[in-house]
Amino acid sequence: MDVFLWTFLGFVAVSIVFQGALTLNFVRALSMWRRPSLPDDECPLVTVVLCLRGGDPFLSDCLRGVLTLDYPQYELLAIVDHRDDPAWQQVEQIVAELGATNVRIQALEKPLPTCSLKCSSLLQAFDQL
Repeated sequence: MDVFLWTFLGFVAVSIVFQGALTLNFVRALSMWRRPSLPDDECPLVTVVLCLRGGDPFLSDCLRGVLTLDYPQYELLAIVDHRDDPAWQQVEQIVAELGATNVRIQALEKPLPTCSLKCSSLLQAFDQL
């Protein structure tokens, strides 16, 4: 019985080492593969949608990050719950500060009774696309 147990454990150990080597080779191959970048004029237009409500302490950082993306053709569509929302003022402030021209700010026009405000904002944004 001991011979069978040691043979089985040896087989399991060899299998583990073999699978580990295969996994390492696969990960190495994936990390070395690079897709060539498209030229700027061939990149598709992208719309970044932000559904906003209330003053968020990280909203300014988020907006700066989006508005300084290294991508040639994109726009930011910010759907804010209403014009009196503190997020509206934050968006306008950052847009003015950065001089961004690729931004559209809209108030949520029709909050739907069948879904959340975020879902209503997303539906409004999808209607714009």
